[in-house]
Amino acid sequence: MDDKMLNKSLALAAGFELAAFMHETELFTHLGLPKNSFYDCPEFTQSLDACFKWLVPKLKELDPNTRIEFQSNQVSIFRSNPADDDFPTKFWASAWADTPALALCRAVEKILIA
Repeated sequence: MDDKMLNKSLALAAGFELAAFMHETELFTHLGLPKNSFYDCPEFTQSLDACFKWLVPKLKELDPNTRIEFQSNQVSIFRSNPADDDFPTKFWASAWADTPALALCRAVEKILIA
């Protein structure tokens, strides 16, 4: 999936809805934003800020104890494992990419979209 499609897929998974198409630009709305307002698709693949604002809360809805680890351009995501006291977290997803934001997007994609 190319970055533009990944951005759009992640936006939809984060609660954005495609609202309009003007001058070759897709405009979105979101329940958490003012009504009757339109927004460009967040640049998740280029911005860790956008990822942590919109995507990480979606992971936290699935598991409040979600943990994200960055090692250079690799991201690993872990979730809670209440069944095992010796290993309180377990692997959920990981990804490599040219940038940390893109790596996080690819890992989140495996959880929210796949």
